[in-house]
Amino acid sequence: MFLGVLLIALGMWVVAGRTVYKTKREVFQIGEMKAAVTEEHTLPGWVGYASAAGGVALLVAAAVRRRT
Repeated sequence: MFLGVLLIALGMWVVAGRTVYKTKREVFQIGEMKAAVTEEHTLPGWVGYASAAGGVALLVAAAVRRRT
């Protein structure tokens, strides 16, 4: 049950646009001189919705199991 609530909370956090990850890529290299760019990306909204849906499914499964 705790895992379901946690997944829902994390999913809503992602949907709110609060999750950012960084990537670093090399743009070019001339001899020993290199140029690199660090880019920030946000996780897509569907990841949050999928997480929240999984959390709801876990809560429903726990409620059904508790009833029987």
